[in-house]
Amino acid sequence: MHPAQAKQKTSRVANLWLPWVSIAGHISPDDQVKLPLAAVPSPPLPFALGVPSGPVNTLDQVFADPQVRARGLRAPMAYPGAKGGAVDLIGNPIKLSATPVDYRLPPPRLGAHTQDVLSELLDMDTSEVERLRARGVV
Repeated sequence: MHPAQAKQKTSRVANLWLPWVSIAGHISPDDQVKLPLAAVPSPPLPFALGVPSGPVNTLDQVFADPQVRARGLRAPMAYPGAKGGAVDLIGNPIKLSATPVDYRLPPPRLGAHTQDVLSELLDMDTSEVERLRARGVV
């Protein structure tokens, strides 16, 4: 996959098959799955390579799945700036009766912890991080 095709999430999803197609030349024709890509629920080439894998679902597909619904895995959470003020998260599949999971904080926004990580783990000061930010590195 070309770096430009991996830059945005929508492009990564649209080009999901490219890495497998690039490996296909290294698999014998007898080992390749012959079905058209649209006819299979998950990437066929990983299976041909012996790599366990499954379908890539949208969130709508995830939350419509009967097992997800039966296990109560939809975890709505207030999220500032989200449409309707909340987002649906995928909950913990482990259900503990005495100590159930308590979802207290929403997932951080992109870059929310960049300053903390760079300063605490790499000893960068604020001005150094700002220089990286100005150059588009972070």
